[in-house]
Amino acid sequence: MKKIIIALAALFSAAYISQAQEKKPTPKPHEVNVPQAAKDNFAKTYPDIKIAHWEKENGNWEAEFKKENTRMSAVYNDEGNFMYSETVIKVSDLPKAVMDYTAKNYPGMPVVRAEKMTDDKGGITYEAMVKGAPHLIFDGQGNFLKTEGKMEKKTEKGR
Repeated sequence: MKKIIIALAALFSAAYISQAQEKKPTPKPHEVNVPQAAKDNFAKTYPDIKIAHWEKENGNWEAEFKKENTRMSAVYNDEGNFMYSETVIKVSDLPKAVMDYTAKNYPGMPVVRAEKMTDDKGGITYEAMVKGAPHLIFDGQGNFLKTEGKMEKKTEKGR
């Protein structure tokens, strides 16, 4: 009886090991449907970036990555066309007009994070995240354009 139990244990172990070896890593659910055209355009634009985290955001595909220790993202539509990129910048790198606007309209509420966005035509906008307020969007010269619905609760300073 003891030999039968040992033989069965060995058989089940061998079956489990062979099945485990045949399994291939499955892509993460949010990366499964990324259009190949978006991946190809990303690889063409950022050939030195080997690892990007993809996710669907507002109907487009966003690749988040680091380039030269700077957090960035690039956004593509379903056809794979580049829409815009975002680069995290130091709060101190925002235009003076942005800082003047936030000081006047959000007194005592610090800007905790900033991003520079570049669209497909090279146009620049800035996003300032003020603690406890919606995200603020400015044009390339620092003129206020609009707010976006998110409320910034983090207390980090210009990563």
